[in-house]
Amino acid sequence: ENGLKIRLIINWFENQPIDRGFCKGAKVFYENTALKGYLGGIVPLNQYSNLQPIKIERERGLVPKTINVMGNGLVNDIKIFDNGIDTRVGPSFRFSILSEHEFSTEINNTYLVPLPIDNKISIYIISTIISYLNHNPKKVHEVKFIIKPHPFKDIEKIKEKFNIWPDNFFISKKSFKNIINQIDAVLTPGTSACMEALFN
Repeated sequence: ENGLKIRLIINWFENQPIDRGFCKGAKVFYENTALKGYLGGIVPLNQYSNLQPIKIERERGLVPKTINVMGNGLVNDIKIFDNGIDTRVGPSFRFSILSEHEFSTEINNTYLVPLPIDNKISIYIISTIISYLNHNPKKVHEVKFIIKPHPFKDIEKIKEKFNIWPDNFFISKKSFKNIINQIDAVLTPGTSACMEALFN
């Protein structure tokens, strides 16, 4: 109505229903505007099949014309169900810390435990660590665990599942880059924090 012309639309791409509706609307009402998707927040694609569009979704205009991913290793993973998707490598904002941060080699006997979005897996991870400490009581006072909850989850609800919360478990909601120099290892079944930890 105001004559505003949009040259480019970037969709934070997760291929959820809201994404499909957004892409369809963009293509209908802004057909002359370039539409690109950016997958910049989720790495383990084998755990989220919705991130790998099927052919009919592309043909119906429900996904962006181009999908940008964070590295060459993800290009073909997006195409597993539809090789016709135009997938390209885009910037990796999620891991910008790797080029800006100086990492420490000091040993702190501290372990980071970034919890996934699945509560059952989170409870299993914590239970496993507690079980290990119960069988190795001398380790309780030697090591420290920094529990980093998933940003979409309430850590208090997870803590309610345990009768005793170990004294050497410390909850942190700080960003990864602000705590990475305090840790010696990362314990997790598979979160994007693993990628950052590999460079520590």
